[in-house]
Amino acid sequence: MSMSRKSFAWTCGFTLVTVGLIVLVLGLMLRHEPEFYRRAALPPGAQRQQWSTDFRSELTNLIGGIINDKKWGARFTEEQINSYFEEDYLRLHTGDQAVFPDKVSAPRVVFEEDRVRLGFRYGGKRWSTVVTLDLNIWLAANEPNVIALEVQGMRVGAMPIALQSVLERFAESIRRQGSDVEMSWYRYNNRPVALLRFGSGRKDPTVYLQHLKLLPGAIAISGADRTNRTAGAASAAANGG
Repeated sequence: MSMSRKSFAWTCGFTLVTVGLIVLVLGLMLRHEPEFYRRAALPPGAQRQQWSTDFRSELTNLIGGIINDKKWGARFTEEQINSYFEEDYLRLHTGDQAVFPDKVSAPRVVFEEDRVRLGFRYGGKRWSTVVTLDLNIWLAANEPNVIALEVQGMRVGAMPIALQSVLERFAESIRRQGSDVEMSWYRYNNRPVALLRFGSGRKDPTVYLQHLKLLPGAIAISGADRTNRTAGAASAAANGG
């Protein structure tokens, strides 16, 4: 009986220690902050405010070009976008205008030659973790004004997670904007790919997105109106776009 009690006590102790170690490891993995996310953080100050202003000016010029010009384009750096997230995003995008779901804060983006890395904090004041997505992005070949986003991977802290529920919530936030953007999903090489259709209700768009390119530290886009579509497409093809 004594040996049986000792064995039972040892088993209970071993189980508790094992569970404790698992919880500790999981906690450390969830609290992991990726290096690219730390690197993308920008200190407050005049430079960050200027980058945020530059982003808004470039975006305003892009919108004006799409509305008024025969050809248009823009180039956004990760410093401009990340500064905008820190300086002006929360002030300008609240309630129904919020792009990101509830409990999402501190979004940051990094552009590499072959992928976009997006990170953000998820949680509240007492506890949060960094969620990261690795994305590839390109223009669909046979459909005008369609951008494809391939989700290469997603992690909570250092732990890979299933994507479906998160992607559905992101799609819902797009629909809440009431924008002229339609999102659909398919799988390519066993990875989810989102198709963003701009002006999806128009059979004959008046403007065409013709060029989208990832650069180290930046993203560039350009396009033209209906009358300059053919010339713009030929120019993009000649330059490898």
